[in-house]
Amino acid sequence: VPGSKRCAHSLIGYPEVSLYNKKDMKTRGLARGMSRGFTLIELLVVIAIIGLLASIVVTSLTSAQTKARDARRMGDVDSLQKALAIFSGNNAGLFPVQITEAPFFASSGVGAALIAGEAIKTIPQDPLNSIDPTYQYTYVSDSIGSSFTIGFCLETNTIRGYSQGCENAISQ
Repeated sequence: VPGSKRCAHSLIGYPEVSLYNKKDMKTRGLARGMSRGFTLIELLVVIAIIGLLASIVVTSLTSAQTKARDARRMGDVDSLQKALAIFSGNNAGLFPVQITEAPFFASSGVGAALIAGEAIKTIPQDPLNSIDPTYQYTYVSDSIGSSFTIGFCLETNTIRGYSQGCENAISQ
């Protein structure tokens, strides 16, 4: 229609709507059944994805914690070895005598001997000892104290040369 300010859409029966008129667009969208929220299915999918990601993170953290405890155990055993070497150097090359395998505690004969001999300040304890008493360091020597064995547990098999379980030992 010449001279008319109406757009082509209004000629075929559509009302004139500006693309920049947000109020008109919202009204028309809602009038056609469109809502402004999420559907129940969309929310359930998002919750399921978040749950899956959370379980993956928790599993990774648990694995990292067990590996960290094993690394600490190896450090503790190394400290005990060094303390025994200091004790041996101060006692004519002999280690504390303990002919039956026993837990390595500050109050035990060997632990008390190392602390009294100033070879170590405190006897390290396994990170899980307070939770599970099977996780502890053990000590045994020959009858004259010329050699010893320190026993310890590992939760994983990630430490080269050692296995998961309580059958691990370092001897000298």
